[in-house]
Amino acid sequence: RHCKKKLSNDWPGWRGAQRDGLVANLPSQLGKMLHRVWEAPLQSIGLGGISATSDLTIASCRDILDRRDVFQAFDAQTGQPRWQILQACLGEMDYGRGPRATPLILD
Repeated sequence: RHCKKKLSNDWPGWRGAQRDGLVANLPSQLGKMLHRVWEAPLQSIGLGGISATSDLTIASCRDILDRRDVFQAFDAQTGQPRWQILQACLGEMDYGRGPRATPLILD
């Protein structure tokens, strides 16, 4: 689709950089075999979205004791951990606890 906006392949938050779900380029189809650049373990299954720029990738999950939300940042090129934030979050939710929001990367 033709678009006059300056598009990026960064995905710094929900629905991308402009919150419109558009990226600079997207292949028309994926190859039969995907090339995994890196992977990193999370402490549990995450329910929220992943944010990514060319430098940083952020994912969220719950801690092993199911008492805190965990936000983990990784180097986007190597997958090496950069930082982690633990946020106390007690209480019951309808289908498991855990962050459901997509982290936002600013600047």
